[in-house]
Parts: sequence; structure tokens; C-alpha cells
Amino acid sequence: MFPMVPYANRIADNAFTFEGRTYRFAANNPPEKFNVHGTGWHLPWRVEQANHSEAVLALEWRDAAYSYRATQWFGLTGDRLEVTTALVNRGERAMPFGFGQHPWFERESDTTLTFTASQFWLEGPDGVATDPITPPPELDFSGGRTCRRRGGTTITVTGAVRRRSATPRGRSVYA
Repeated sequence: MFPMVPYANRIADNAFTFEGRTYRFAANNPPEKFNVHGTGWHLPWRVEQANHSEAVLALEWRDAAYSYRATQWFGLTGDRLEVTTALVNRGERAMPFGFGQHPWFERESDTTLTFTASQFWLEGPDGVATDPITPPPELDFSGGRTCRRRGGTTITVTGAVRRRSATPRGRSVYA
């Protein structure tokens, strides 16, 4: 899995306007035409703490649009991996943040996935999120479910929990 910070998914037309300012981004995942999943997955993270059951990784980043500190806490308990992502806006102005973890796990037929999502984002033909909907029953993983396979290929679960907020300097957002 990898972290998607300071935003998840694709930015339509590689630009957005927030509080009267337009921010432009270069495509970052050739051959895709979009900037995908932010900067965090392309950068080295510093190990702040690690032992046999948990680890904390941190990233400090500043560019023309974003200035932030992100941390990831990984905890192993029994047969469970827990992950907490935290993000602090270090910039002088509020900015929209969206973040999450992009899962990729090897799995056996008895592996289950459990998460709660209040929204599922539909995607347009180019993969850009379009409209949030309430997850339909077939995408409700709150009670734990196995992921389906089609033709021997793993079906990727999309539309995972996302939180977006404009945070003033020094405020934290957690997922």
C-alpha cells in the first residue's frame, strides 16, 4: 500500500481553483495525462519510530501549492494491520487536502477486508472522481467481506474512505 497525500485520485485538467487562486500540477505518472495521488507516494519517508509491532513514518513537503507534514502509523496486533494517517498544513493559508492509503495486498480465498465508508466516488471515463454516492450494498465492507475475483484477476476496491478539508496553518486532519 502507499500513501496518497496531499490529495487522492486525479486532479481534473491538472488544475484546481481554491479561494480565488488557481493551482496547476504536472502529470506525475506517465503515460497518464493526470497528476495522480499527490506527491507523497513519490517521495522518501523518514522512519521516526520502529519496533516489532509498530512503525511511524514521516514526510515534510513544501512546493508552490502545498506545505505539509504527514505521518503514517502502522500497528500490528495479532492478525491485523492498523494504519493511521495524519496530515498537518504547514502553509500560510488554508488549502484543500484529500488523502488516504492505496491498498495492494496479496490475499488468499479466506482474506477479508473491513472498512467503513460514508461515501463512494463514481469515476468518469478518464478515471477522475465525479459524484459521491452512498455506498450500495455490494460495496458495503463494514461487516468484512472477501473481494471478488473476475477471470482470475483481483478486483480492486475503489472509493475508499476519503476526507477533504481546508485546514488553516497548524491544524491536523486524521483518517
